[in-house]
Amino acid sequence: MSEIFSKIDELKAKIISKMDEVKDESSLKEFQEKYLSKKSELTLMMSEIRNLANEEKAKFGQKMNETRKI
Repeated sequence: MSEIFSKIDELKAKIISKMDEVKDESSLKEFQEKYLSKKSELTLMMSEIRNLANEEKAKFGQKMNETRKI
């Protein structure tokens, strides 16, 4: 299941990269919709927790929380 953890790391890097591109209100709104809304990539990835073994769920949750706190 290390694949899901590498996906989280990729998403985190993408979010950080896109944050640098936010220059005005319009780009901020677009960023929020894509990465912070209920239909965002981050939220969709959270649904993957159900496919993990119990031992991996804690690590998954921790990595997701780190990503959300960026």
